[in-house]
Amino acid sequence: MPVKPPKICSYPGCGKPTKARYCPEHAKREQKRYDKNRGTAVQRGYDHRWQKARKHYLSEHPLCVECAKLDKVIPATVVDHIIPHKGDTALFWDWGNWQALCARCHNSHKQRQEKGGREMGCGKDGVPIDPSHHWNE
Repeated sequence: MPVKPPKICSYPGCGKPTKARYCPEHAKREQKRYDKNRGTAVQRGYDHRWQKARKHYLSEHPLCVECAKLDKVIPATVVDHIIPHKGDTALFWDWGNWQALCARCHNSHKQRQEKGGREMGCGKDGVPIDPSHHWNE
Protein backbone atom coordinates (compact mmCIF):
# COMPACT_ATOMS: atom_id res chain seq x y z
CA MET A 1 0.00 0.00 0.00
CA PRO A 2 1.47 3.41 -0.92
CA VAL A 3 2.48 5.73 1.88
CA LYS A 4 1.08 9.26 1.89
CA PRO A 5 3.69 11.99 1.78
CA PRO A 6 3.75 14.31 4.79
CA LYS A 7 1.68 17.49 4.70
CA ILE A 8 2.64 20.91 5.97
CA CYS A 9 1.27 21.86 9.40
CA SER A 10 -1.87 24.00 9.02
CA TYR A 11 -0.89 26.32 11.85
CA PRO A 12 -0.21 29.76 10.29
CA GLY A 13 3.50 30.24 9.65
CA CYS A 14 4.61 26.81 10.92
CA GLY A 15 5.67 24.91 7.79
CA LYS A 16 6.74 21.72 9.62
CA PRO A 17 5.96 18.40 7.88
CA THR A 18 3.32 16.25 9.58
CA LYS A 19 1.03 13.30 8.89
CA ALA A 20 -1.91 14.99 10.63
CA ARG A 21 -3.45 18.44 10.17
CA TYR A 22 -1.09 20.01 12.72
CA CYS A 23 2.42 19.13 13.89
CA PRO A 24 2.53 17.72 17.45
CA GLU A 25 3.41 21.12 18.94
CA HIS A 26 0.48 22.92 17.33
CA ALA A 27 -1.97 20.03 17.68
CA LYS A 28 -1.93 20.50 21.47
CA ARG A 29 -2.44 24.25 21.10
CA GLU A 30 -5.34 23.81 18.67
CA GLN A 31 -6.99 21.16 20.88
CA LYS A 32 -6.89 23.50 23.88
CA ARG A 33 -8.40 26.31 21.79
CA TYR A 34 -11.11 23.95 20.48
CA ASP A 35 -11.94 22.70 23.99
CA LYS A 36 -12.08 26.25 25.36
CA ASN A 37 -14.53 27.36 22.64
CA ARG A 38 -16.57 24.18 22.98
CA GLY A 39 -17.37 24.44 26.69
CA THR A 40 -17.56 21.65 29.23
CA ALA A 41 -19.67 18.55 28.78
CA VAL A 42 -22.15 19.83 31.38
CA GLN A 43 -22.36 23.20 29.60
CA ARG A 44 -23.22 21.30 26.41
CA GLY A 45 -26.04 19.41 28.17
CA TYR A 46 -24.30 16.15 29.10
CA ASP A 47 -25.26 16.28 32.78
CA HIS A 48 -26.73 13.75 35.25
CA ARG A 49 -30.06 13.73 33.40
CA TRP A 50 -28.22 12.85 30.17
CA GLN A 51 -26.26 10.07 31.90
CA LYS A 52 -29.52 8.46 33.08
CA ALA A 53 -31.13 8.76 29.63
CA ARG A 54 -27.96 7.42 27.97
CA LYS A 55 -27.88 4.39 30.26
CA HIS A 56 -31.55 3.64 29.57
CA TYR A 57 -31.13 4.06 25.79
CA LEU A 58 -28.11 1.73 25.72
CA SER A 59 -30.04 -0.89 27.71
CA GLU A 60 -32.66 -0.87 24.93
CA HIS A 61 -30.12 -0.55 22.07
CA PRO A 62 -27.08 -2.56 23.19
CA LEU A 63 -25.35 -2.98 19.79
CA CYS A 64 -23.50 -0.54 17.55
CA VAL A 65 -25.71 0.32 14.57
CA GLU A 66 -22.72 1.03 12.27
CA CYS A 67 -21.07 -2.30 13.04
CA ALA A 68 -24.42 -4.07 12.57
CA LYS A 69 -24.52 -2.73 8.99
CA LEU A 70 -21.37 -4.80 8.41
CA ASP A 71 -22.87 -7.84 10.18
CA LYS A 72 -20.59 -7.32 13.18
CA VAL A 73 -21.92 -7.73 16.72
CA ILE A 74 -20.18 -5.06 18.79
CA PRO A 75 -21.55 -3.60 22.05
CA ALA A 76 -22.54 0.07 21.92
CA THR A 77 -21.01 2.38 24.50
CA VAL A 78 -21.99 5.79 23.09
CA VAL A 79 -25.36 7.41 22.41
CA ASP A 80 -24.78 9.59 19.38
CA HIS A 81 -26.91 12.42 18.02
CA ILE A 82 -27.51 11.54 14.36
CA ILE A 83 -28.11 15.19 13.49
CA PRO A 84 -25.73 17.31 15.60
CA HIS A 85 -27.88 19.30 18.05
CA LYS A 86 -25.53 22.33 18.25
CA GLY A 87 -27.27 23.51 21.41
CA ASP A 88 -30.87 22.86 20.25
CA THR A 89 -32.38 21.23 23.37
CA ALA A 90 -35.37 19.80 21.48
CA LEU A 91 -33.02 18.02 19.06
CA PHE A 92 -30.70 17.06 21.93
CA TRP A 93 -33.51 15.20 23.76
CA ASP A 94 -35.22 13.74 20.66
CA TRP A 95 -34.77 9.94 21.02
CA GLY A 96 -35.48 9.62 17.30
CA ASN A 97 -32.24 11.52 16.73
CA TRP A 98 -30.17 9.10 18.81
CA GLN A 99 -28.21 6.04 17.73
CA ALA A 100 -26.12 3.54 19.63
CA LEU A 101 -22.48 3.34 18.53
CA CYS A 102 -19.32 1.67 19.76
CA ALA A 103 -16.57 4.10 20.75
CA ARG A 104 -14.52 3.22 17.68
CA CYS A 105 -17.30 4.14 15.24
CA HIS A 106 -18.19 7.29 17.13
CA ASN A 107 -14.63 8.49 17.52
CA SER A 108 -13.57 7.75 13.97
CA HIS A 109 -15.93 8.28 11.06
CA LYS A 110 -18.76 9.99 12.98
CA GLN A 111 -16.42 12.65 14.37
CA ARG A 112 -14.83 13.20 10.93
CA GLN A 113 -18.31 13.51 9.41
CA GLU A 114 -19.28 16.22 11.89
CA LYS A 115 -16.03 18.12 11.53
CA GLY A 116 -15.73 17.76 7.76
CA GLY A 117 -19.37 17.70 6.71
CA ARG A 118 -18.92 14.45 4.76
CA GLU A 119 -20.68 11.14 5.18
CA MET A 120 -18.21 8.50 6.31
CA GLY A 121 -18.15 4.77 6.78
CA CYS A 122 -18.79 1.73 4.65
CA GLY A 123 -21.85 0.16 3.17
CA LYS A 124 -22.82 -3.44 3.91
CA ASP A 125 -20.63 -4.53 1.00
CA GLY A 126 -17.59 -3.02 2.75
CA VAL A 127 -17.09 -0.30 0.15
CA PRO A 128 -16.51 3.17 1.62
CA ILE A 129 -19.48 5.55 1.33
CA ASP A 130 -17.04 8.40 0.82
CA PRO A 131 -14.77 7.30 -2.03
CA SER A 132 -11.89 9.43 -0.73
CA HIS A 133 -11.83 7.42 2.54
CA HIS A 134 -9.99 4.08 2.66
CA TRP A 135 -10.17 1.62 5.53
CA ASN A 136 -6.99 -0.23 6.47
CA GLU A 137 -8.75 -3.18 8.03
